[in-house]
Amino acid sequence: MISSREGTHRLRTFIAILSLFCGFFSASIWIVNSKAVWTHVLSIVNVRSSWTIDVGEFELNPFGTSLSIVKLSLKNEVQNKEISIDDLRIRIRPLGLLRGKLIFDEFQLNGVNLSLPPKGKKVERERKRLKISKLILLKNIIIDEGLISQLSISFGSQTKLFTDEIRLSLESGILRGTELNVRTDGLVVSKDGDSKISAGMLNLDAATELSRWHTEFPYADNLNGKLKMSDVNAEGLMIDEISAEAAYRDFIVGLKDLSLIVNGRKLVGSMRADTKEETFDIDINIDKPISLPHIVRPLKTLDTSGAMSGNISMSGKGFIPSTTDGEGEIRVTHAFGASADFPITIATGVSWENGVFNLRNARVVAGEDILSLVGTIDT
Repeated sequence: MISSREGTHRLRTFIAILSLFCGFFSASIWIVNSKAVWTHVLSIVNVRSSWTIDVGEFELNPFGTSLSIVKLSLKNEVQNKEISIDDLRIRIRPLGLLRGKLIFDEFQLNGVNLSLPPKGKKVERERKRLKISKLILLKNIIIDEGLISQLSISFGSQTKLFTDEIRLSLESGILRGTELNVRTDGLVVSKDGDSKISAGMLNLDAATELSRWHTEFPYADNLNGKLKMSDVNAEGLMIDEISAEAAYRDFIVGLKDLSLIVNGRKLVGSMRADTKEETFDIDINIDKPISLPHIVRPLKTLDTSGAMSGNISMSGKGFIPSTTDGEGEIRVTHAFGASADFPITIATGVSWENGVFNLRNARVVAGEDILSLVGTIDT
């Protein structure tokens, strides 16, 4: 039987141990979050790294496995790259660590700015794949629903990509590849301050092999899945919806079963693009007439708006419609807006460069009249 004196002693011992534990717990959090501590840690990291890291506010809960950072910036002057994040919040599920998994219950970034150097002369060099340590880490990351708000990516001072919001999920399996889902809302690509291409929504549901990812932008490689876009505006050409079976590998984008809906009319075809060389091949069938504000780009000498149907096959260089160069074969029927009751059929080879269109062996049919043309149109 335990005496009252022994019981009191054990209770005091328990209270003392509990107090020490609580003190250690509080001290650990205070030390970790002390500005002097993480400032010292950053100074060591900055000396040993090519990146300069700066943090405005920092809060880490080592026991609750959550991290919050305000005003995070990373700068690499040698590579001319810079990253800034207004607000970062992540929370990890502790039980996931027992399975060897890094499971994010919360993954939110707000006000992300990524500055990359402008494209210069192409220098052939071997791309570096991810180190095995990073690969193992990525294979064990699970993000149920990450959120990136107000993302801006600048390529020099001319080209810029902006999104209102990106939602993403990432998960790898033991016997399967990595599943990646990305939904982007409010996408705008601009050049020299002018919007070139925008989309209300872009969704990619794909599988990927992390072993083929690289250390340079856009990092991901070997993607296969379904692509869908809506409310697309390509320099005045409005496209209600785009969908396709998409593949990306070694800078090559392939779109099979490509479907475009313009003013309620469906176009089908395929496309292949080399994002490194900025070249493309595209084939489009227009079974039912669609309304166009202009053909390729607005012309100063001719109003080309109207309704078009037929087939267009093109290959060229450049992804901004008004600045592409290339050639192709066109066989279309076009009812110009100014004379919609008198459609014309055109079959021609065509090439264009610096705004000058060259027609090769063009055959124009308007009613019972047939006209052969060879010439140029300077826009």
